[in-house]
Amino acid sequence: MSIHDLIRTRRTVQDFAHTEVDEAIVDRALAAAHNAPCHKLTWPWRFTKVGRATREAFVPTALELQSLKRSAPLPAGAVDKITAKLVNPAWLVVVTQVRADDPERRREDYAACATAVQNMQLALHAEGVGSKWGSGGLTRHPTVLDMLGVDGTLEDMVGFIWIGHPAREPKPVPRPALDATFVRSLP
Repeated sequence: MSIHDLIRTRRTVQDFAHTEVDEAIVDRALAAAHNAPCHKLTWPWRFTKVGRATREAFVPTALELQSLKRSAPLPAGAVDKITAKLVNPAWLVVVTQVRADDPERRREDYAACATAVQNMQLALHAEGVGSKWGSGGLTRHPTVLDMLGVDGTLEDMVGFIWIGHPAREPKPVPRPALDATFVRSLP
């Protein structure tokens, strides 16, 4: 598949099958991520492969966050659904960014981290593996950061990259035409 086809067909996977993904595939995706462009060669990204035991330890925090969001007890089956969402995907890679003191450097480093995530997702897609970049409340919760060994004074969270085979193929999202709204031409 050409790079253009990979970019055009990559989709965010919301529902993962209960199947394994070879660690070598994940490692190749991480190598692709590490080859992302980064201004001033700062190499700002850090990747953490998170195992099942740590993901299971996230469950109480995820349940707490969902309860607070709803302002009511969780409905029946919610605990199982939330638990499955956290532990089912074959892999979780956490991406953090080394915190720069200079705000402009931090902005450029975040852009580099975003390109690293895109490289990772495209590399996974090229091997028939799906992914989802998550950046919700769980990714920034102090308890979760502590479990991950992330010092918030030294690193910023970029997101969780959930990795696995899709339970069902995600449908394409309709995109607006690439027109003057998105592309400007100057003389």
